[in-house]
Amino acid sequence: MAWTEAEINERLPVWDVLSEFWLDGWLDDKDCERIATQLNNSSYSKEQIWKICIYEVAPAVSGNLLSIAGVWGAFDSEWLHQAIIKKSNNPSAYLNPNIWKRLRGLSYDRHIKISGWNKIINKL
Repeated sequence: MAWTEAEINERLPVWDVLSEFWLDGWLDDKDCERIATQLNNSSYSKEQIWKICIYEVAPAVSGNLLSIAGVWGAFDSEWLHQAIIKKSNNPSAYLNPNIWKRLRGLSYDRHIKISGWNKIINKL
């Protein structure tokens, strides 16, 4: 899927905060509040945010959880945006999440939910 520049610009802040689920650490209450605020400032519904999280952000960054020395502070925004766009524009690099989960051995929807998703989604 190729996005317009306007669509990308609208997604950028959402991609940034959703990528935090795959940092090498845990989200505290302040993090959850900040993420919820950013997501509330977007035009996306809860369902759309979940799809962006699973279908766009996860394939680009969830491998960080498998790294011995994973990123823990924040992903470089430019790198993150390009990784998401590249995977989204290249079907061979952008696998169906269920296939991707099996290949990587991760159940990232479960990871997201135990990492603060419920705290955040309840604030949307």
